[in-house]
Amino acid sequence: MSVLSIRWFRGTRERRSLESRGSCQIRCVAHRGSQQNLKLEYLHSYSGTTAIPTATARLLVNGKTREGASVGDGPVDAVYKVIAGLTSTHAKLLRYDIRAVTEGTEAMGEVTVLLEVGNRRVMDRGASTDIIEASAKAYVDGLNRLG
Repeated sequence: MSVLSIRWFRGTRERRSLESRGSCQIRCVAHRGSQQNLKLEYLHSYSGTTAIPTATARLLVNGKTREGASVGDGPVDAVYKVIAGLTSTHAKLLRYDIRAVTEGTEAMGEVTVLLEVGNRRVMDRGASTDIIEASAKAYVDGLNRLG
């Protein structure tokens, strides 16, 4: 997985509900009633200036618990690699954006991802005071929408 772009936005609460990419329409839905085949049960990431970024995760995949670990170029890459391995997905990460939705040292971060499998694209979001957790939530929710 490669991260194509990382942008940090402060202040604005602008949200786009529909984005057009050529002939592909991508809808961003905050609350959806779709069935969740994947559920993140546990996530641990480890990284630092002298450490190899590592992630451990437990997912509920179609009702079955799966656990795994992976290393990556950074903590988000490690998280995405372990989730991809546990779900056997080949989704391509086309876009990755981070923005602050609150201010201060305990700011809530929101991650938006654009995923592609074949000719299907979905955009999803995750939010948390931990941007690694927000990244995992966005990725898992996107995979659920890809179905």
